Amino acid sequence: MTAFNSNSNEPRDRREYPRMTPGNNVRVEYRQNPLGLTTSVAVEFLNISQGGLCIVVPEALASKELEIAIFGANSSEPITCSARVCWSAPLDNGSFCVGLQFQNRLLLEEVLRLARSSVGSSK
Repeated sequence: MTAFNSNSNEPRDRREYPRMTPGNNVRVEYRQNPLGLTTSVAVEFLNISQGGLCIVVPEALASKELEIAIFGANSSEPITCSARVCWSAPLDNGSFCVGLQFQNRLLLEEVLRLARSSVGSSK
């Protein structure tokens, strides 16, 4: 059953945390096993919230649990966390769009720091 806004017939966004667009110089690295021997870089970083993120990866993910490092444009240290793969969808170009849920939510300040609106550069 789909929930609708009371003032219209449009479906209501029932997400717990609002999604934000990351800044241009933000990148995501991920490891598919806890030992972390191989680190991969997301092809594209689509959105982030306190509860998770959406990225495009070059190959199907073999693991349901990932270690994530998010590198901000003006930050010396990455934000690191564990995440669970919630969904994965193949794209026409052979890559995969993946929705990840953080094991522990990020602070709002961390998300805002990574969001496009908070990036200090106007290049």
